[in-house]
Amino acid sequence: MNKDNLIHNSTRTHEELSEMGRKGGVASGLARRAKKERTQDLQAVVNRCTYNEVIGMLLKNKK
Repeated sequence: MNKDNLIHNSTRTHEELSEMGRKGGVASGLARRAKKERTQDLQAVVNRCTYNEVIGMLLKNKK
């Protein structure tokens, strides 16, 4: 990262800061929903499988 390319927030306009905040909020929401979906999918798999099957899947994915 080149420090010459960075712009301090104190030099940005209110509109720029609002837009950046809005984009960050949208991205955060997408990431949170994706994480929740992955967690629910994993929980569904765990509920359908036996303990040994789950351990086997986890060990297989580590390789």
